[in-house]
Amino acid sequence: MIRYLYISLLLSLTACTSAPQISTAELKKQELQKRYDNLLRMEKEHCLNNAILEAEIYIDSIIYQLTQFSILDSISMIEKPNRPPRPDYLPITDPGPIKPFDSKK
Repeated sequence: MIRYLYISLLLSLTACTSAPQISTAELKKQELQKRYDNLLRMEKEHCLNNAILEAEIYIDSIIYQLTQFSILDSISMIEKPNRPPRPDYLPITDPGPIKPFDSKK
């Protein structure tokens, strides 16, 4: 009998401390809010990363242009040497008819 009394006392105490019931509409609303917050966070991260990438590309292009300008400004380009003068005529040194090569010597 005392055993039943302890069990009923235990059940009555747990019934008093149980969490309040939440309706399905409230659960759906909470789940949608979690998804919305997650999507908003991901979009903010994507936007921030994209802005940083575009800024890096812009800064790199400015640095490249400045270095190219300073290189061209500070280095004098090497001039090509002038071509030597061409002679008026080319002397012909013809030894005569072509002789076959004799390999039996």
